[in-house]
Parts: sequence; structure tokens; C-alpha cells
Amino acid sequence: MVKNRPDLRFQPPSEKETQAAVIRLFRMAGAVVRSLSQYRPSQVAVGIPDLLCHHRQAGLAWYFETKPPLERWRDAAGNWVRYHPLHSETWRPRELDPDQVIFRDDALACGERHFWGDLRSAEEALIALGRAWRTPGGILQLGVRRLA
Repeated sequence: MVKNRPDLRFQPPSEKETQAAVIRLFRMAGAVVRSLSQYRPSQVAVGIPDLLCHHRQAGLAWYFETKPPLERWRDAAGNWVRYHPLHSETWRPRELDPDQVIFRDDALACGERHFWGDLRSAEEALIALGRAWRTPGGILQLGVRRLA
């Protein structure tokens, strides 16, 4: 059983794989997703996020910068935590580049929505936008939550 094999090491998904999963999630939530990705450094729009998303039904628009999970990182106690695909608590996205931080800060200062990170971060973005919620068991549910 994989859970009982701490010696196994898993490679986190690449940025392209992470972005594909994020795009699928946003589209399943009803958004139109446009890729602004620059896979070769063009220097045309340095720092611009990978995705521009519109949810016409909800009247929402947001940017999303895709960052894949780190292979390993240090927790608050200084211990190494390794990425594991079955344990989302081990998923920590890479940090934004300095130009991406500037774009994010500019967007937020102008009232635009900007999110960044991995698939788990995209789920949290949908929750923040009111387009998803989690069940008590932690399962993501897409759509608007209806209170009884």
C-alpha cells in the first residue's frame, strides 16, 4: 500500500500538467478560460498571468497564475515535507516571480481578482468566488451552495 511506503518519492506535476488540470476545473465550474501563457520568454508582457477567466453567468472575471507544487519544502519546524499526490497537505505551489508579484499587486490595487498556485489553490479560488464549496468531508462541490 502506498501510504505505508514513506520511502517512495513522487514527482509533482509540471506547470503544463498543473495548468491543464486548473483549466479543466474552471471550465467544469462554468468559466470561459483563455490562456495567456508565454512558454518562451517574449518580454512582451512580463509578469502577466497564465489564465484569464470569465464566468458570464456569475458576472465574474479573474486572473490565475499557474504554479506547480514543489517537490519538497520545509515546514514551520524546519522539517522537509515531500510532495505526495494522495496527500494535498503536501502540495505547496512555487512562489511568484518578482514580475508576477508586481502584476498581482497592480491588479489587486485596481480591484481586479488575481489568484495563483496549483490545483488546490484553484479550488480555493472558486470557493472564494462563491462558485464552489467543500462538504464536511472535504470534497469540493462546484456551483452555488443552496442553504436549506
